[in-house]
Amino acid sequence: MDKHLAIRAFLAIVRAGSFVKAADQLDMSTSTCSRLLSELEAHLGVRLVQRTTRSLSITEAGRQLALRFEAINDDIDAAEQEVRSGTSRIAGTLRIAMPQVFGLTVIAPMLHAFRQRHPDLQVEVTASDRRMDLVAEGFDLALRITGQLDGGYVAKPLVPIHVMVCGSPDYLRRRGTPTTPEALASHDCLTYLEATGPGHWFFVGPDGPMQQRVSGPFRANSGELLRSSALAGEGLVYQPTFLVGDDLRAGTLVQVLKAFAPPPLGLYAVYPDRRHLPVRTRAFIDYLTRCFDAAPPWDRGLEV
Repeated sequence: MDKHLAIRAFLAIVRAGSFVKAADQLDMSTSTCSRLLSELEAHLGVRLVQRTTRSLSITEAGRQLALRFEAINDDIDAAEQEVRSGTSRIAGTLRIAMPQVFGLTVIAPMLHAFRQRHPDLQVEVTASDRRMDLVAEGFDLALRITGQLDGGYVAKPLVPIHVMVCGSPDYLRRRGTPTTPEALASHDCLTYLEATGPGHWFFVGPDGPMQQRVSGPFRANSGELLRSSALAGEGLVYQPTFLVGDDLRAGTLVQVLKAFAPPPLGLYAVYPDRRHLPVRTRAFIDYLTRCFDAAPPWDRGLEV
């Protein structure tokens, strides 16, 4: 079996969704294209494409393998371009996963500037708070806000992320200001659906780490929705300062429980453990490192 040609045929079938179209693109017969796919499946011992007389569909194993092969092809193309040009020109496709709100409010302008510097680079961003499987889903790297890193990945710290408990002046006038985490049991707490330990907020107090069970009338998987609810006086939120910093400075939200700060989180660039990190991935990580070299602007004037 010509493995390289079989992989090319498989990727062409995935892209075209048809044996006939894939064969035309590769300038080979349809039977040859089908034979190459069958040989690749036999070599791997797994079905990559389900075919009938009328249609074909990619299996889950086939989808994952196609993502990996596409990433490898991008690396090869970028390396060839660099060698031909004799420069460190950044090319290929950079696939990034990042948190939705942080990506929109903080990373978007940085990403625009990075793309302006590297016009030959294609960038694909998935903005979601869902924890992505970088290898299975074909990402070059993810930006993650966390205090607990996954094993199996390399994680470069970029900037600390501070979290605060806060509420609107109107809510605090009506319900009072909690002075200990235990007091939150009698408050309306607006909670994040996808948080680690849903229904619990974590703190570090004079006696060390602690957690407090909380509940309230509203839960969401969007920090912006929770912030909006807090601004409307519906309850307390446990949110990062990049989201509520402007509200705290304006006085539309007020920090509470200053003596019981939530444990600090961090923004990390997370990527698969590769011996040779693609040039485009390294360039983006280095760029973000420079961008976050100074204290984050969203913490300006806050007691963090």
